[in-house]
Amino acid sequence: DVDFLGLYKLLRLAAPASGGALRKGMAEIVNADIAVGADIVYSKLYLTGKIKAADIVTAAGIPYSKLNLALKLLVSDIKADQLNAANKLLQLDASALVALAQIPDTLTGKSADKVDGYDASDLWTPV
Repeated sequence: DVDFLGLYKLLRLAAPASGGALRKGMAEIVNADIAVGADIVYSKLYLTGKIKAADIVTAAGIPYSKLNLALKLLVSDIKADQLNAANKLLQLDASALVALAQIPDTLTGKSADKVDGYDASDLWTPV
């Protein structure tokens, strides 16, 4: 019989842990030491800065609140059916104007005459 624990200690490959088990140092464990079906607990993986877009499947269902979208939201992210006055988003044309088709038949809120906070009578005095 070979005393594997004694041999490993002699070669400084491992040190005994509780119960006489062998324990390798963290830096000594390599991918080849881990079986394909090892079932490593997710919390034990060091993934900070290492998850890539390719690691995420389309059906992952990541909550919108978990995405860092600061200064990254694009017009293409907004669905066409959300671009109307009812939803308070208006699509601009090439001249940066609101297209007439985007304005609903009935407007509510401030009258067009008071949009800037002034009434026509504030700007001129009858002679």
